[in-house]
Amino acid sequence: MASTTFALVDAKKSILEDGFFSIDDSVVGEHVLEMEQKDFPFASEYGLEFCKLNFLDDTVGKGERYSYSY
Repeated sequence: MASTTFALVDAKKSILEDGFFSIDDSVVGEHVLEMEQKDFPFASEYGLEFCKLNFLDDTVGKGERYSYSY
């Protein structure tokens, strides 16, 4: 996955103003599109694996996939 750089101040501003912060990630976006095309089968083996890979095993904040600028 490609590394994404963002300013921490921008994330904080977005959270304070909008209540959330998102980062575009084409790989995750492709997975979400695939889930949408399958009618979001979260209770299936595929859906559980999707959740594990994209949420539980996500590396945000672990310094592996994203870099932060202050």
